[in-house]
Amino acid sequence: MQGELQKEKAERARVEEELKKETQKSASLDQKLNLAWENQRALTDEVERQKGVGQENEDLKKEIARLKAQVAEKEETVVDLATELGRSKVKVDSLTKYKNMMKKETWIEDHESSNCQKCQKVFSVALRRHHCRNCGGLFCYYCSNNRMQLPVSATPVRVCDNCYTFLLTRYSAD
Repeated sequence: MQGELQKEKAERARVEEELKKETQKSASLDQKLNLAWENQRALTDEVERQKGVGQENEDLKKEIARLKAQVAEKEETVVDLATELGRSKVKVDSLTKYKNMMKKETWIEDHESSNCQKCQKVFSVALRRHHCRNCGGLFCYYCSNNRMQLPVSATPVRVCDNCYTFLLTRYSAD
């Protein structure tokens, strides 16, 4: 009986040792399971964060597209304004030329010139002198054979070739 008791004690020690190993294994597996759960939770959080980043990315793409459209619209406006500014500058230059031309040109009296101001031909009985009603200069028939309505006249009046060309350019620019 003593031998059986010894055997039972040895068996019991072996089973307790096995139980201790299994308990340690179980604790180790529980620990690994907890780590796996934590990893899963962290990965789930990361997936959710990435979804948020993806949505944020989409929102940023939309904002970039909106801003690009706004920039294109503003660039188009700048081009339109630059074009209009160019037109205005041409008009201002034309008006300035006209103003300067009108300021320095005065009515030349018949006795002050015996030659056409453009072609320099000498006036005679056959080649009569004519005043340009725009600049006041004296010209022959050939250099003042144009008629144009001026702001100061109700009907078309004689203008020299230079004024005619200038005024046509000016009126066509308007």
